[in-house]
Amino acid sequence: MRGKLFVIEGGDGCGKQTQSRLLVDAIKKMGAEAIYTDEPSAGGLGDRIRADLASTGTHLSARTLQILFTGDRSQHVEEVIEPALEKGMHVVADRYWPSTVAYGSALGMKKEEVEALININFGMFPKPDMVFILDLAPDTAAKRVQARGRQIDRHEKDMKLQTALRQTYKELAKRFGDGWHVIDASRTKEEIHREIMSFVEKSLKA
Repeated sequence: MRGKLFVIEGGDGCGKQTQSRLLVDAIKKMGAEAIYTDEPSAGGLGDRIRADLASTGTHLSARTLQILFTGDRSQHVEEVIEPALEKGMHVVADRYWPSTVAYGSALGMKKEEVEALININFGMFPKPDMVFILDLAPDTAAKRVQARGRQIDRHEKDMKLQTALRQTYKELAKRFGDGWHVIDASRTKEEIHREIMSFVEKSLKA
């Protein structure tokens, strides 16, 4: 039986990695196989993307950056996600194509360009079984990012961008509806995890 793809999305500092790893552990405790994956991937295009995000000088345009993300995703799907799903393993993705669409829109790409991104990603990559949007106020998320004690990239610093991202994610959830869940990420990690698991358990038993 083919595995299922669960995606954790949201702005920077909302707890995606924490919830993704908690979900992988929980699925394994249920007796199933699961892997964690994130974007951008390690090496190749992923390294180029991280270098651009960390740059304080001239950087890539929004359109070019999101096209790079899509290319990186294509390789990652071919090498990691699709083989795992075919083996019957469940995949928990810390970011997937909704990030490309949300960031592209929030960074000012034209509406027709954003729609093109949706069509390309919809047509080329596995459809998520569920998408969880971790919704958190940008100022609260910024405090979490700063508390990590690591270098902050330009997107994480941009409160206007993070506010636009939050709205765009909600619009995507409303647009695609079935299987998309907006989760209040202002609560404890345990409360958030329990809500996510309430949906995932039903999906795995279906």
